[in-house]
Amino acid sequence: MAFDPREIGSTLGYGITSVSALVYGGAGAGKTTLAATTGDPARTLVLAAEPGLLPLRKVGVRFVEIDGPEKLHDVLAWLESAGPRLSKGFSWVILDSISEIAERVLRSMLARPSKSGDKGHGMAAYGETQGVMIDAMKRVRSLPTNTLTVAKQERIEDGEQRLVYGPMFPGRKLAGASVYEFDLVMALRVARDEQTKTVTRWLQTQADGKYEAKDRSGCLAPSEPPDLAHIAAKILASMPPQKATVPDAQPADENAK
Repeated sequence: MAFDPREIGSTLGYGITSVSALVYGGAGAGKTTLAATTGDPARTLVLAAEPGLLPLRKVGVRFVEIDGPEKLHDVLAWLESAGPRLSKGFSWVILDSISEIAERVLRSMLARPSKSGDKGHGMAAYGETQGVMIDAMKRVRSLPTNTLTVAKQERIEDGEQRLVYGPMFPGRKLAGASVYEFDLVMALRVARDEQTKTVTRWLQTQADGKYEAKDRSGCLAPSEPPDLAHIAAKILASMPPQKATVPDAQPADENAK
């Protein structure tokens, strides 16, 4: 098939129309509460893979209980079937949490009957789990609306082979690979002052050798308030919505005078 030079584009004006992020944090950090900060609760959908929606009891977000990978697949297929119309029904889709789904997938893989003496069954289960979860993350981030994938927190190995805090998944490879699937990875940090009994929460957007994080947009400060509406507005306001193209691009003609 001949190459069409009209496919050549330019990074000048390259932009996005929605935000797709991964947020991780420790137990009790307030990851689920982020669903109350979208600025549009009536059009926020939470795919709840674990119990813990109590903090949202005073906010009218919609939710679907995800009891396993099959349910997640079916819900994502339904969301994908809407195409561009999805953004009219939902401004945010939040998966809480991808860690829980991954653990369930691994358990189901390990529970399958294996061949007698198959010592590689466990390793194969981890490999298959990674494939299933990477596919799920790609599908979530590709939805034509703002998306947030929530993960638990654990110590992982970063790109420089240092032990840092990052998203929790079964198996080292999946934890590291998940970070590359998103343009925005944030750590939900919490600090408690024992004297004043105050609690401060913020989103860390840049890696510091202790926490894994990144912001490919370059629009966010190293620390941002835990407010999804603020994050999305700051990123989307700073970049054009569409890619620019190079008009009438032509290949070099050696016979041209």
